[in-house]
Amino acid sequence: MILWTDDVPSGYERLIELGATPVKSPEPRLDRLLIVWVEDPDGHPVQVVQATS
Repeated sequence: MILWTDDVPSGYERLIELGATPVKSPEPRLDRLLIVWVEDPDGHPVQVVQATS
């Protein structure tokens, strides 16, 4: 699943608060995206993405 947001760091922290497991902390990609990975409580991967420019 891919979730788009305007604030990846806040979204990442909120997902962790709600029980998601951190997989990869926020990192820039392709010079225009900020991406983070978590697993939901059922173990499904979730990618959270923000356009940075």
